[in-house]
Amino acid sequence: MNLILCGMQKSGKTTTGKALAEALHSPFVDVDRLIEKISGEELSCREICKQRGEVFFRTLEKKALESLQSVQESVIALGGGSCLDAVRNLGTIIYLKVPVDILWERMAREELPSYLDPHFPKESFYALAKKRFPLYEKAADLILDTELENSTPWQAILLALSLK
Repeated sequence: MNLILCGMQKSGKTTTGKALAEALHSPFVDVDRLIEKISGEELSCREICKQRGEVFFRTLEKKALESLQSVQESVIALGGGSCLDAVRNLGTIIYLKVPVDILWERMAREELPSYLDPHFPKESFYALAKKRFPLYEKAADLILDTELENSTPWQAILLALSLK
């Protein structure tokens, strides 16, 4: 069974995924790194979006998600905008729920992504979060509110899965 981490950008999917994979002695797949590899260019996902546009990026993302069909017994970190329907049959979907204010705080520390309105980046981020949060919640087999946990997210995931 794969464990599939979803959530907004800066929710901790990669960090949690790596730690969880290490604890389980399982492979770790980061969909963002897979997209970068599939692009065939030496560009980050942020640069692909900025230089080639979101439509091109989503095409690469779709290919990356399709390539996961044969992946088994792995921990997979999705991109923030990944189509959850594409991975529904691949394993247990775990939503790393982080309050939008904390996500924004983390986002604002770096160069903002090109998909945000440059004149109103915070407002456009909050609007995007408002759209995505219900999609994550609906798709998730497990919702982990990372700010309410007394342990690290990967430990909380292991505990929650052992109780199922």
